[in-house]
Amino acid sequence: MIEPVLFARIGWMEYYQRKRDDDARPMGGGAYNDDPTNLGNEAYNFKPIKGKVCGFFRLPRHDARINLKRIVPGASGHYLADVLVVFVAKHQGKRSQEVVGWYRNATVYRDRVRDQTNERRNFDYCVETASKHAVLVPSALRQCSVPVGKGAIGQANVCYVFEKNGTPKQITWPDRVIAYITSYKGENLVPRFDVQS
Repeated sequence: MIEPVLFARIGWMEYYQRKRDDDARPMGGGAYNDDPTNLGNEAYNFKPIKGKVCGFFRLPRHDARINLKRIVPGASGHYLADVLVVFVAKHQGKRSQEVVGWYRNATVYRDRVRDQTNERRNFDYCVETASKHAVLVPSALRQCSVPVGKGAIGQANVCYVFEKNGTPKQITWPDRVIAYITSYKGENLVPRFDVQS
């Protein structure tokens, strides 16, 4: 692996800009999103605001923290910089989960951050990066699958590449996903919405 990486499952949307007529809300990604009255915080994951994007994914418990030591063994403090965060989602009616986008050079926070802007409806976030480092893959091009279950993204919406004791997990699929990201030359939807581009 070239850089520290974190994999996170979110609900499926086309644009992740906010609730829109053509993209009402995140579908899947957990019990919270299954309630049609809820709008998952990830609805804003790829909305550029003042040159950056802020991302959210729901952890197993509402008050859970991101385990930074499972991203970089021995990490301390409240955040990690320069992490590749890969967002994965299941399309409705399909068992497979696909890479929908990623943040390079991201800051990952141990605890959820309260958003102070009205542009994100004050939704919390846990990762952020400059919008120029974010890629959102159009639905038709989302063809890089991530395994479901043990050793991948199962019931929890997060997958670390290190075990709790700091040893690397014996899995190979992250290398395939990172190779896909590194070689990706397809369309990126983020600049379409970034007024600073």
